[in-house]
Amino acid sequence: MTTRRDFLGCLAAPLLLSGTGAAQTEDQEFSERWPRYGYDVGATNYAPSNSAPGGTLREVWTTTLKQSLHWLPAVDEEALYVPEDDGAIREVSRVTGDIGWVYDDDAANYQVTVAGDTLYVCGFNGTAQGAFVTALDTADGTERWYNEYTYSPNGPPVVVDGTVYVSTVYAEGRIHALDTATGTRRWRSELGVSLSTPPCYEDGRLFVCSHEGTVHGVDAGTGEELWVAQAGEDISADPTVADGTVYVSSLDGSVYAFDAASGDQLWRHETRGLGAGAGHSPAVAGNVAYVGDQNGVLYALATDTGDIEWEVQLDERIFAVIVTDGLVYVPAGDLHVFGVDDHTNHWRYETSEDKRVRSPIVADERVYLRVGTNELRTLEADPQAGDDSGDGDGQDSNDGDGADDDGGGQDTGNESQGGTDQGESDSEGTDNRGDGTIDWEQNALFAIPGVGAVLFILGVLRRRRKDDDDDDDP
Repeated sequence: MTTRRDFLGCLAAPLLLSGTGAAQTEDQEFSERWPRYGYDVGATNYAPSNSAPGGTLREVWTTTLKQSLHWLPAVDEEALYVPEDDGAIREVSRVTGDIGWVYDDDAANYQVTVAGDTLYVCGFNGTAQGAFVTALDTADGTERWYNEYTYSPNGPPVVVDGTVYVSTVYAEGRIHALDTATGTRRWRSELGVSLSTPPCYEDGRLFVCSHEGTVHGVDAGTGEELWVAQAGEDISADPTVADGTVYVSSLDGSVYAFDAASGDQLWRHETRGLGAGAGHSPAVAGNVAYVGDQNGVLYALATDTGDIEWEVQLDERIFAVIVTDGLVYVPAGDLHVFGVDDHTNHWRYETSEDKRVRSPIVADERVYLRVGTNELRTLEADPQAGDDSGDGDGQDSNDGDGADDDGGGQDTGNESQGGTDQGESDSEGTDNRGDGTIDWEQNALFAIPGVGAVLFILGVLRRRRKDDDDDDDP
């Protein structure tokens, strides 16, 4: 009997994902957000309440933008707010991918954060006096207030308890605190260094880093510097703060952890390939900090010691990792998705060489991806395909035997994992591409009316011909 597994074994090349431009209902509602790059005010990249899709996935919509995306979008219940390199911010519908209002102030650099019904924007037009913060109505993109200041912003604003916090490059290490309702400045600090990151926030304190490799704790109410610590010679990655610990990826190739109250160094972990690729600090979820390096190694570090809990070698440089709904999303050329508990690759979304995946956003059982330089792509579970997981975890393992692969890399793990998992498959592993990845795109073809049946018949004929040829062999 020829099975779907036999059919997949007959395919000579990967097939395209189904569901492109899948029909959507205009009354579809969403409730989960991704307010800013880093997700929350602590920049943890951990969304504990957001829900991830499971089963066979389909493409919902793809929107090609005019220019490349300058920064990760902010997402509320209605739309994605997308900053582009052409000096525009575009509202993109979460339901259809259609573009709504456009905000254009001729700035070449935007970073965005959404809070309530307001989009807070840092902008820069390329001149020393051309930086600004503005508040836009998310309904139509109109300005509620506009505040000019000097020098370029470092990243998206942090919005906490009626205050917008932004930091600036150069300008004596300035941090600005503005009133969310009016844009009026409450205070401005000068730390005397060249700041390189936006602030993150926890428990009344801000934390920023500099090109001199310093990490600063600042009182969020007054702007007073509380402490300063050293983390190598230069820092370009945004800091992360969670549960009283500040995490920093330094250009010296190390991940540092500091006590948020005192600035005391708690630990330092030297990676093999962070170095010049240290553009992203860890995603912190529970007792584990996840960080990827430019050599394609994903590290899962214990937050109390910095020791490696497990690690995986992937094919390309890793960008900012996110965690939600028990899954770790790792953009490394393709998008790899690992289980927080089992450390195995639940699925992998492949793209072409000229359209690599950057940091994803997950909300309301959808995955929003930047693909290449100027495409937004959305994935969700295919309701027509059902759940082929076979292992009860809501993910697709194709053959129903629950055998998830490890994403083409080695899980060197710790002693509790019993050594090294080489990502081996069984002798009939025709659902795999041969690199330890899950080819759920092929499964998705069966969701297209008529196509699955035709391809299945062709597979049966090809399998029968092969069986006949095998019978003729001596």
